[in-house]
Amino acid sequence: MAIETPHGRLAFLRERSSFRSAAEFARNLGVPEVSYRAHESGLRGFGEPQARRYAGVLNANWVWLLTGTGDPYNVEPEGEARTEEDLARLRPNEVEIDGRPVLTGDSDLPVYASAEGGKSGMIVTSDPIDWVKRPEPLLSVRGAFAVYVIGQSMEPRYEQGDMILVHPQRPVQSGDDVLLLSTDSDGSRAALIKRMMRWTTEAWTVRQYNPPKDYDLARTEWQQALVVVGKYNRR
Repeated sequence: MAIETPHGRLAFLRERSSFRSAAEFARNLGVPEVSYRAHESGLRGFGEPQARRYAGVLNANWVWLLTGTGDPYNVEPEGEARTEEDLARLRPNEVEIDGRPVLTGDSDLPVYASAEGGKSGMIVTSDPIDWVKRPEPLLSVRGAFAVYVIGQSMEPRYEQGDMILVHPQRPVQSGDDVLLLSTDSDGSRAALIKRMMRWTTEAWTVRQYNPPKDYDLARTEWQQALVVVGKYNRR
């Protein structure tokens, strides 16, 4: 496939991701399929905002996507200065969903702390330590919650100290980011944040980014896979 053009590079990245089709990728982004196909086919050009959004979901370098400069999967090429937009902190009443600020509702979303330890390297507390504003996708979702990230296995998508936002009732699909939970007999909960690739009745096949690898987790050990719909960036 030619990658001399932005649309060729976009198709290159998408076809090497977990998204099996342009339609599936467009649904994941929440954009009209016809609009995305126009960008991937070259019928319509796209600029920095779209490049940042596409690259964010594909865990790629938006500069390479737009210009062909740098490494395809190096999100922040060495020596490249961050823009003011990159450095800006989210306002307290906003949350980032797929790179977009979304207004939020009441401060009634429970937040659970995380600590290092256990079989996964991350243990989630059983009682909330705080309550924060709800993002739009969770405004009326019963049982929704937030968890602080521990570890570096999903960087740069999720960094230590970020707060992930979890939709416990949304069906998991291939390509979703998920919080996997394992509850021990003593009630403690080990947790992992991964990208769901596929699953069988016996195992979840998941992906991490740092270092990059795919592997299986036994469903008898990891009983729940809950969809992550966004995050509050660490402050």
